[in-house]
Amino acid sequence: MKLYTEVYLILLLMIFLTDYFMHKQLKNRILIYKIFNFSISTFFVLAFTWIKLFSIHINNHKLTLILMWFNLLFLCIYIPKIIVLIFIFLKNKFKNQHIALNSVQYMILSAFIFIIFYSSIITPFQFRIIKTEVILPTLPSSFNDYKIIQLSDIHLGSKPFNKVFYKKIVELINNENADLVVFTGDMVNNYAEEMTGYEDVFKQIKVTNKYAILGNHDYGDYSIWETKQAKAKNLNNIKSNFAAFGFNLLLNEHIFLHAKKDSFALIGVENYYKNPVKNYAKLDKALAGIKKNTFQLLLTHTPVHWEKEVLKHKEVKLTLSGHTHAAQMGTKILGKILSPAVFMYKQFNGLYTIEEQNLYVSRGIGYIGLPILIGLNPEISVITLKSK
Repeated sequence: MKLYTEVYLILLLMIFLTDYFMHKQLKNRILIYKIFNFSISTFFVLAFTWIKLFSIHINNHKLTLILMWFNLLFLCIYIPKIIVLIFIFLKNKFKNQHIALNSVQYMILSAFIFIIFYSSIITPFQFRIIKTEVILPTLPSSFNDYKIIQLSDIHLGSKPFNKVFYKKIVELINNENADLVVFTGDMVNNYAEEMTGYEDVFKQIKVTNKYAILGNHDYGDYSIWETKQAKAKNLNNIKSNFAAFGFNLLLNEHIFLHAKKDSFALIGVENYYKNPVKNYAKLDKALAGIKKNTFQLLLTHTPVHWEKEVLKHKEVKLTLSGHTHAAQMGTKILGKILSPAVFMYKQFNGLYTIEEQNLYVSRGIGYIGLPILIGLNPEISVITLKSK
């Protein structure tokens, strides 16, 4: 798992400041308390330094899973520490409110423990089928009520050896009687081995048209490989595994889907990244050969691509993306998702429309970084196309 430098520095600062102020509170305690506090600080500083410098060189999909739970352990220790420090400050400031402040402190700590437990053990396994109708005036009439199921960001390595979980997804898909199933990237965290053993599960999807694209995690870019050939082999194995799953990969290309006398172009691009060096998407290549006035539906992993490039192509009336996970945290109020993801992405969850061009962003099935989903369940998107 790649640990970005800015995140690493924030973590070190968080550890230093928290334990510095905690040490000041322990100055009158016996030595064993001080040693214990110092040991925890030292352990996490060394651990995150090792993750930053060395873990990226270890090509083992199980390590990613271990580090995700390690991150959760860190939060389970340091968030309560910060809460306690805040209430120590408040109790020093409002000396006659100790009893009330203690009660509030225990309530907040209890709520934190409950949220962490529920968000790591319960929520990630409770699916939600999100149904959306998209009105597309230029949609060929034969495709009115055409039903698409979108899966995204499964991250198989984050829930290994859990076939029951994925069989339930397949069962829900089959119950919808869809016309098309698409997967919009990030089947794995980094390694082809994460897909091993799931062929018999995903091949049970009883839909003829199944197409997929690659996401940023599917390229193996979050590890350092011994050779370029080893990285290329990992990517080729991932592509082969998609075929074993029954999905046709679209790699900067398009195909035509037909219904009666009509057809539309289904376009799939590789992962878009604002940095040209890391950008795999070639939208112009994928669109080449499509006649003008042909209805076009695009699969692109990151919604950032929509405003950066897709909106210039007016014939692309619907774009399906994932990637954001809606920050794995949020709540729904009055039908609208509120999430910290809004600070990172202009479009992060649900349907967005600019003039006659539409974008649907799925928050996906899995998780990465932390093994939790706070307030937002895994999403299976059911999108019905309407001509009016």
